[in-house]
Amino acid sequence: MSISPLTAEAHRPVRPGYPPTHVHRPAAAGASVSAPRASCRLCGHRVDPSARQRTLLDMLADDLDASRIAAALHASVHTVRTELTRLQYDLGATTRVQAVDAACRTGVLTPPRTPLAKPPPAKALAVFQAHAHGANRQALIGRERLTADSIDRHLATVRARTGTTGNPAAAFRLHGAGLLDSTACCPDCTRRAR
Repeated sequence: MSISPLTAEAHRPVRPGYPPTHVHRPAAAGASVSAPRASCRLCGHRVDPSARQRTLLDMLADDLDASRIAAALHASVHTVRTELTRLQYDLGATTRVQAVDAACRTGVLTPPRTPLAKPPPAKALAVFQAHAHGANRQALIGRERLTADSIDRHLATVRARTGTTGNPAAAFRLHGAGLLDSTACCPDCTRRAR
């Protein structure tokens, strides 16, 4: 597969030093590239996001929300939300945090190994991990015997300790710190097993 100059232009850096180097990038215009394919470490399920989807994952990991991604890509917010929904579908995820978590677990995103200055408490981390692996609020309330307010407090604690404003970026940083379970199966395979 080769990237046309038009495609290479569409994926040009949107600000100096952006995109970061922690994810796979397409080659320069005219060069031959085979996009790295990733697979679930346990079941071998193949994950093959497009270059645009990798850019979106990269931006989610950089703590950008849909409106800031749209501004950076010179696209409408509606277009970005549609592309993020398609990305979630392709990764077998139901939320953006689950998509970033799945991308880290399958090797699509490779976070830098950096420890957190102050790790989150164990309970907050357990709630965040369940959230990142696809548990919705009702499941957390039933299984963990939590209230909606305590779930919000736990998620806010994790975001504060990781220095992020969004859950997808927090998941990325927690994977980089080695605090999230990387041995869980991908969301698509987990759903098929139910």
